[in-house]
Order: sequence, then structure tokens, then C-alpha cells
Amino acid sequence: MKKILSLTCVAIATALCAFAQTPVTPPGSPPSELPAIVNSGTLRARAFELAAEVNASMWGSDSLLPSDTTYDHRTWVGKKNSLEILDQVKLLKLAGQTVSSSDDINIGGSINAKDGDQLFAGMNTVKPVQVGGVWTLPSTVGNIAFALSSVPFDMGKEVAGVVGVGKDTNGNPSTVWMGYGGRKIYVSPLLYTLSNPVVRVSFTDGSVWDYTAADGGKGKKIVVIPLTVNMSGSFKNTVTLKDPPNGFVSVVSIKTTNKVGITPTIEVMSSSMTTIIVNFDISTTDGKRPVRLWYRKSTDSNESWAPAVYDVGQTIKGLPINYDGKAGTTYVVPEFKVGDLTEPSPYGK
Repeated sequence: MKKILSLTCVAIATALCAFAQTPVTPPGSPPSELPAIVNSGTLRARAFELAAEVNASMWGSDSLLPSDTTYDHRTWVGKKNSLEILDQVKLLKLAGQTVSSSDDINIGGSINAKDGDQLFAGMNTVKPVQVGGVWTLPSTVGNIAFALSSVPFDMGKEVAGVVGVGKDTNGNPSTVWMGYGGRKIYVSPLLYTLSNPVVRVSFTDGSVWDYTAADGGKGKKIVVIPLTVNMSGSFKNTVTLKDPPNGFVSVVSIKTTNKVGITPTIEVMSSSMTTIIVNFDISTTDGKRPVRLWYRKSTDSNESWAPAVYDVGQTIKGLPINYDGKAGTTYVVPEFKVGDLTEPSPYGK
């Protein structure tokens, strides 16, 4: 009796010791480490352990007739190794009908976690072949090579974003963007295209944690520097005149090099209750002047533009900014003689 009691005490003590050594994540706190992110091998092993469903489907162009037999799946409870998962794959059966022997037929499969998160996926594409006068699919089409997609991790609280950070093959800082949703992050094997990769997780409460692959996936909360930006802006190659007085002269100089430059858009914003005249003195830095101005009011029901032609020797052109019962913007665009102003190529020389 004493021996049994002694063994029982030892067992309890051993269990308590093991419990004490197991890291416990308090509710609402990020895990202290992500051991499975050490490399793609450990990440794949975690994916095997999370697998709980296999599915497969076949599809093609509109010549493949949809039916219940073009999709199949199986689920299970508990962990399976890779061979046991493939045994489940072998139990899937697909069948379909096509009206075209030249149709590309796709056979795809995925292995998912219990809540549908895709862990592995693969696909084969073939055309029907004729064997003994009978149309069929190649026998190897159902042999899918499953590649690792991404692996989910529950981070204990709402995630705002996740990236992999490290160095690229040239030693430059680089980032791999990864998926997230709710409390989960989805670590992609693309993380390991970086040297010394770190999984950086931002949470909706403003905290940020780093998990370092080379350190066994150990995590730590990092100090962040809050940055704020007050946005404003301007438009290039745009001249805006707001409520110019009657008779105002707008001088517009277009920067050109060897007659290459960008045609500006001129906006005249007027709240005047009467029609006013605005004069335009427009030239390029190469000394060229427009041959006409095109203008239209934004409140016009159509999108047609009216021309105003320069007289011979005329350098300043006046335009009536009409009041039609409502304030609005009149757009003015100069037109130059062919060769006097050429737009630059967006692709350079």
C-alpha cells in the first residue's frame, strides 16, 4: 500500500513539474513563442498536425458539365501524419462529363484545418485522351503534389496586421506580407525567402510583437514610435484661379526643354454673379505660344469644348467666364502648333 501511494505521489509530482514547465498564455495575451516558425520544415510539420479535411474538385471551361460528382471531401478528428492524410486523399472520387475532347480539365485539391483554413493545395491540368477508342483522363491526373500554402496561429487577441521582415538575397531590408483575420495570423513559407526572418505582429490595441525564427520562434513585445501624418496635396501641371477679378491677367509659363513639356490644365473657379473676363498670357520657356484655347464649364450638360483662336500676333487672350445662374469651374487648356509643345514619353528615352 505504501509502495502504491509512493508511486502515485511521484506521478503527481512529475505531472505538476511538467505543467510548471509548459508555457501558459494568459487569456487575451499573445503567445510567448511560435516554435513552428523556425523554418519551412517545422512550419510544414505544424500544418500536418492541424490538418482535419481533404477536398478535391474538377473543373474546366463551359464544356465541363457541373454535377455533384465533380467535388468530394473527407474530414476526421485527431492528428494524422502525412501518409495518413494521403490515405484520406485516396478515398476521394471525382467524375464528370465534358462535351469537348479539347477542353482543359483541372483537378485540384486542398488540405485544410478544421475551420477551413487552407494548409496545402495543388492542381493538375490535362486534356482528355483516347484509349482503346474511349475518351478518358490520364491515370496520373489525380496524383496531386500538395504544396504548403500557409499555416494559422491563434495570437490570443485581435490582430491588426502581420508581416515577415528580414533581408533579401542582396542584403537589403525586405518585407513579406502575410494574411490575418480576427485573432489569427497565417504564416506563409515565403517568409523563408528572407534571411534572419522575423514575424512582426501588430494588434488592434496598438502593441507589436516580434517572433524571431533563428531564436526558436521566441517572441517579445517591441517598442514602437507613434507617427502621425496630416494629409494635404497639390496637383502637378495644374493652375487654379479662385475668384479672379474682372480683367485679371493670368501669366502661365510652361517649363519645356527642346519643346518637350506638359500641357497644363487651368481652372477658373468663379462665384461671381456676373460674367467676367479673364485674360491668359501663356508661353513655354522655349518662347512658344498657343494657337488657341479650349474651354468648357463643369456645369455644362455635355462635355464639348469651345475654341478661342488667337489672332495673328496676339499674346494675351481674354475669355468670358459666363455666369449661368450658378457658380462653377471653367476649365481652360492651351493648344500649341504641332512641334511647339510635345508631351514627354512616360517611358523615358
